Amino acid sequence: MDQNNWNNGMNGENPQEAWPGRWVDPNQPQPVRDVFCNLFITTLMARVILALVIGVLMFANDGEMMLDPASYFSSAAGKSYFVVMSVLMVISLASIVFVILDIVGIYKGHYKITGLILFAILLQPGYYIWRAYVLKRKKTFPIIYTVVLAGLWMGYFVYVVYQIIN
Repeated sequence: MDQNNWNNGMNGENPQEAWPGRWVDPNQPQPVRDVFCNLFITTLMARVILALVIGVLMFANDGEMMLDPASYFSSAAGKSYFVVMSVLMVISLASIVFVILDIVGIYKGHYKITGLILFAILLQPGYYIWRAYVLKRKKTFPIIYTVVLAGLWMGYFVYVVYQIIN
């Protein structure tokens, strides 16, 4: 290899003249694909819906699960509870994988990911809004999505508390 050709023959010349076309800074943010984020927000919504189903199954047969767990888990509602709970655990694991892959994609796009990691760990419903903020995208749909998700969680909480009180 020729010693003078170690930097493509530029030897101190202007890098914009060495390559045809537009020179791009390698640390400039790159476009990021939304595939893993869309899968993550889908699994997040599925987790809330399955939690609602679990809440309904938990209080099936007038709260039999609380009064007589042995007979409840041998009933049809108890078996359904186990199936839905297993699906919820699989979707939760998939959700973790999708958010990690999304953060890796954003990192490779040269964006800051500290806030994304914190939201992914501590406040998953807010992850979508923070992602839109980091990528400098419109925030209308992420806000609507987060409000709907929070409303479903509050509905689940109210339903469970109401069932426990009765």
